[in-house]
Amino acid sequence: MKLALESQAFTSNITSKYRIALGLIAILSCLSYLSLSFAIKEEGNSSTVINLSGRQRMLSQQVLLTSTMLITSKNTTKYIEQKRTLNDTIKLMKDEHNMLIYGSKQSDRSISLPLKIKAIYFSAPHEIDKQINNFLGHAIAFGNAPIENQNDNNLHYQALSISAPRILKSLDAAVSQYELESKQKTAQILTIERIVLGVTLLVLLLEVLFIFRPMVNRLGKETTTLINRMNKFFGIASSLGEGLIVTDEKGVIRFVNPAATENLGWDNNELLNKKLTETIDGINTEQSNDCSPIIQGEMPKRVEDTIFIRKNGKPQHVAYTTNKFQENGETTQFIITFHDISTRKKYDTQVQYFAYHDYLTNLPNRRLFTDRLNMELAHAKREQSNLAVMFLDLDGFKEINDKFGHDAGDEILQETARRICQIIRETDTVARMGGDEFILLLPKIEQASDATNIAKKIVTALAKPIVARGITHAVSTSAGISFFPTDGNDHDTLVAKADYAMYYIKKRGKNNFISYAELKQHNSGSQYTNTRTA
Repeated sequence: MKLALESQAFTSNITSKYRIALGLIAILSCLSYLSLSFAIKEEGNSSTVINLSGRQRMLSQQVLLTSTMLITSKNTTKYIEQKRTLNDTIKLMKDEHNMLIYGSKQSDRSISLPLKIKAIYFSAPHEIDKQINNFLGHAIAFGNAPIENQNDNNLHYQALSISAPRILKSLDAAVSQYELESKQKTAQILTIERIVLGVTLLVLLLEVLFIFRPMVNRLGKETTTLINRMNKFFGIASSLGEGLIVTDEKGVIRFVNPAATENLGWDNNELLNKKLTETIDGINTEQSNDCSPIIQGEMPKRVEDTIFIRKNGKPQHVAYTTNKFQENGETTQFIITFHDISTRKKYDTQVQYFAYHDYLTNLPNRRLFTDRLNMELAHAKREQSNLAVMFLDLDGFKEINDKFGHDAGDEILQETARRICQIIRETDTVARMGGDEFILLLPKIEQASDATNIAKKIVTALAKPIVARGITHAVSTSAGISFFPTDGNDHDTLVAKADYAMYYIKKRGKNNFISYAELKQHNSGSQYTNTRTA
């Protein structure tokens, strides 16, 4: 935070200096432009005046020459042509003079005569304006005189002969004076240009020394600091145990750390500059979740369990956290951190499994059996069908367990579960209630004999010897059966009556089975005679 404030203050200070320097350079550039424009204008005026003066000299001589030719061409066919030429020359000289003195709307230059030039044109001793006007007046009068008076003795012609040299002399003086003043002004302008150029160079030098040099030094320091921070960030990111993915605002991956590539099986170059939805997201697979909402800002910040797709196409359970990185109020990056929860997921699945199953036999336990019995009772009541509950207990298991150990007892229990599962139907459920007790759920039986036949097969199968820990053991079972709806219509009643019937047969010789209905029928007589050995 401190570094950011210092950088902001430095930037503000250097920006102010830069603006001042740019302002000075702009002012100097304007001055240079104005002086250069003035110099160009003066050069243009000088050229115009010199050209016009030169033309006046030429035209004054041409007027005198044309007047002389007019005298010599009297009584010839050329007289009219010479007179027309004289009038045209007079008009042209008058126009050129007016242009020089007053300017002309047709001219693209606005001539401004200096004071000394104006003095030559309008004041003694030259009075060029007066001389030219008098010259033009005599020329017009001579041209308009009768043909017989157009001779050498004509006063207007003599005035033209006398005025022409004077006009030439005065125009030469004006040109010389104008050239002198033009050179002086040009020299002044060049001096100003040199001063402006020198000041501009000085300002640029000061700008380099006090603006650009500190700026470059500061940028160098900040660049070094930034590089160090980036190296530190990359070092931290690389050492993270969690996967780290950074995308731009469009979901294109710009950075991944080694943990991310290792967990997902991709190489760094295979992920960079690729869209998240085209690589690990795997939106086209049935098992994956669409991560595209990340780039729409809709994805929750933390997801405890989702699936990313590895390079080999296999799903991987992960938990991830995503955060936005904003600049000027706009999201420019998304930062995703994740870790593999496959082991935890597997452990959770096992915990979930053994919450409803017996860890030794993998059979359903009492909890799952209760759920299934209640569910089947609901179905039986709704469909008016029958079901049976069978309670089993191994005979002599405690003696074997105490004599040969729990390992032998565990093998006997596992073999017992295997033999029972081979006999029952796919729709039936066998569960271990604990110890050597098992309970069966037989849904949708048509008649009582369906259940007793299964009980007979189980008693017969379990009466066969079982080899455990290399020793052959003789094991048998006693079973009791209760029926829905004749013996009860709820879980507790049916289990209790099946359990009662099982203990009854166990006390009467074991290795047999009896239903609660038969037990009631026997107890209603004088003596129990049905041994029904399997």
